[in-house]
Amino acid sequence: MLLHPFKATLPSVKNIVDLAGYFDQVKKKYGSFKDQSFFTEETVPSYFIYKIAFENRSFISLVASIDIQDYIDAKVLKHEKTLAEKKEKSKKYIEREGVIMKPPLIICEVNPGLSRYVNDYLMNHETLLEIQNTADHSTHSVWQISDKEEMANLQNTIKEHPDKFYIADGHHRFAGFADLYKNSALKDTYTRIPCVVMDFGDVEIHPFNRLLKLPTDWDEENFIKSLDSYFHVVEKTDDRLYTNKFEITMILKDRNFQLKWKEEVLSNEADDILFDASLLDKHVFSNLLGMSELDKESKINFIPSYNDLRFYKKKIEKKFPAVVFLIYPVAETEWKTVSDNFETLPPKSTFILPRIEDGLFIKSLEA
Repeated sequence: MLLHPFKATLPSVKNIVDLAGYFDQVKKKYGSFKDQSFFTEETVPSYFIYKIAFENRSFISLVASIDIQDYIDAKVLKHEKTLAEKKEKSKKYIEREGVIMKPPLIICEVNPGLSRYVNDYLMNHETLLEIQNTADHSTHSVWQISDKEEMANLQNTIKEHPDKFYIADGHHRFAGFADLYKNSALKDTYTRIPCVVMDFGDVEIHPFNRLLKLPTDWDEENFIKSLDSYFHVVEKTDDRLYTNKFEITMILKDRNFQLKWKEEVLSNEADDILFDASLLDKHVFSNLLGMSELDKESKINFIPSYNDLRFYKKKIEKKFPAVVFLIYPVAETEWKTVSDNFETLPPKSTFILPRIEDGLFIKSLEA
């Protein structure tokens, strides 16, 4: 599978006063920002190296374009169902604005040769762009590879790249773009889509946790007792948030519990791979609480993983009465097995880091 250079539109930092506001608003105000000269359009097809640095962690990736036909041919594998409404929304945005505002994030097996090339390039070349985002205290650094000899070196390294990628973020962008490619009269416009490319060793797989809004007259003790039908329930005195697969941390306003699925519950499941998210949805939300799908949409909030008990306690206080269920992360091997078999993970079961900002690598479909 080939990775191609492309002409990117990047933020013009000197013209943007509020960078945090830029990232937050660029998708909605693209036309206005363009009129205010907030962008610089690169004239030469290039590869880009992209580094996101936080105080205790950094992420390095290659930004390139891929043939959308590779997605159609299932060389780029998804792990979640695409919703028709979200796909149409993504497609209409691309058609209306004429841009890909944020490249999807795709990941693959580790490629040591590419990792060495990228690290060597960082050490020996100046950055094209550096942005400080005060909203999350991150630094975004971009290096451009446009020299013909350097691009040839990179392309030789990429030849050894795996022929299969997994979508980490951007399922609906891919699906919408593929629809445009297949159905538009301007088919050549939608031949390639830009992507942020990383390997599994450089991303973090976290869970989406569940906050359940409860009725004002709920009985805490009866609810805890009812969980005995499915779990070994142990009240916890420490602040550990995760333990093992098939163990859920339940957080109430003033108490915390460890919920371990009973063996008879697990043994009665038919699926080859079991996920805490789907088990919780089936046995607690549907069976125990009798929630309909409409109830779940209105009463369950999905919260990205955060390694601080106080964070969840504050969420509960704001939504009280409420309970939070912390789910163990999906394993890399589980993700790959599900995708390789053209199946899907439970909805909202993975929260992948890094998160790519809107408006950092824009691809104009006219370029």
